[in-house]
Amino acid sequence: MVHRGLIVCLIASAALAQDPAELFQKAPPHIDDALRARVTQFYQLHVEGKFRAADALVAEDSKDVFFGMEKPRCREFALGNVKYSDGFTRAQVMISCDTEMTMVMVGRIPVKRPLSSKWKVVDGQWFWYVDPPAPAGDIVTPFGVSKPQESGRSAASQGLGGVFVNMTTVTSGVKADKTQVVFDPGLPATAEVTLTNELPGSVELTLESRETKGLTFKLDRAALQRGERALLSIRYEPVEGYVPKAAAVQVVVSPTDQAIPVSVGFTSGGASRPN
Repeated sequence: MVHRGLIVCLIASAALAQDPAELFQKAPPHIDDALRARVTQFYQLHVEGKFRAADALVAEDSKDVFFGMEKPRCREFALGNVKYSDGFTRAQVMISCDTEMTMVMVGRIPVKRPLSSKWKVVDGQWFWYVDPPAPAGDIVTPFGVSKPQESGRSAASQGLGGVFVNMTTVTSGVKADKTQVVFDPGLPATAEVTLTNELPGSVELTLESRETKGLTFKLDRAALQRGERALLSIRYEPVEGYVPKAAAVQVVVSPTDQAIPVSVGFTSGGASRPN
């Protein structure tokens, strides 16, 4: 007969082997199932273009925002990460949206774009919502609410790591050292784009591109803290009998939704580094 104390120790050991964050984030199955069902219903209505029907899943205090906002047009979608808070009554949900974007020199290309949405429980049901507007003069950023600098007030007293953040900073806070690379169509080569996070908080990077013969795209890291850098490597290998065409890749920054396009061209004597 197994001693009761041994059973308790085995259960405790199994719990300690898990990531503590996962233990606190994992919602009861009935809550998680209900949220996922509502999110799926909401975005399926977007796929079908039935935005009036989708409005029924929007919280009352967010209906005006939903009515006026540009709606994502996904051909299809897939649910991703879910992060719960406030005793599993609020959640942030990521989805992958299969859509299109237009890029210079390339035209419209299919991409999978990450989208984030917020959900809360109202009268026992999950509803899409947005945070209420900040007080007059304040600026809402993905890293908190920033107040305009006032006379005699230091930046450090405003939070955000002592850095004043405005919306221009937020939407262009990750910098690329170049947005175009050129290859010689007859030579294998690699080009690198350096991405630097100049925002006061951490960001996540995702690649959006369509499959192109001879080209591969790779990020050396997917998350950046303030001041850190990532390398986007673009490798070209000639394909026998195939004439390469202009292509593009886009780096999407979360949670700011900044998009950094990088175009790829071909010309004899292209300047990219040989392999």
